[in-house]
Amino acid sequence: MIASAIVPFSSGLYCFYFITFLLLTKKGFSIGFIGSLIIWFLFATISSIYSPNSIIASVIVWLLLETVCIWWTVNNIHINHSLIPKRIISSPLWLKAILTGSVIGLIVIIGKVAGPRWGGIFATFPALTISTFLITIKSGGVEFTRLIAKNILISTTTTISIFAILCYFLYPIIGVILGTVLAYLGLLVISAPFYFLVFEKIKE
Repeated sequence: MIASAIVPFSSGLYCFYFITFLLLTKKGFSIGFIGSLIIWFLFATISSIYSPNSIIASVIVWLLLETVCIWWTVNNIHINHSLIPKRIISSPLWLKAILTGSVIGLIVIIGKVAGPRWGGIFATFPALTISTFLITIKSGGVEFTRLIAKNILISTTTTISIFAILCYFLYPIIGVILGTVLAYLGLLVISAPFYFLVFEKIKE
């Protein structure tokens, strides 16, 4: 329950990781990749030290940060679709699995060795996002990766928080299993209108 309460707050801060990546990759993928990780580390540290104690405070911070960040990103971060190759090279599933698993495994080891505080910080490490970026930069180039990052910012930081909020209220009432199922269904109902609301803006 405590973890569910912290998720919205962390997701709000997570937006700055994507915004940094989108801004700095204009100067090159490596600059954006490293710069965004520095920002993630900064905000992950802040999150581990100053996390709100209540779900209400967490949701308020998330709503404020999410709204401002998505609005700013949609209106100020523009993708040059002419730079995206017409044919995207698909990476094999085993490569995605190995890359993602390796990154997650490394972070788990770091967390175990460095102690509980650092373990808490690295628990929010964007392993799946990083592996996605490393794959898309090879398959579609920088601008394609920026397009993916923009979509992930709008979709992932929103859906994760909504799911966590639903779990927070459903688990004490109907248990983990049924609560998880209903949380997924509720997420689908809530996310669908949001997706169509911003879809045209995402396509630019």
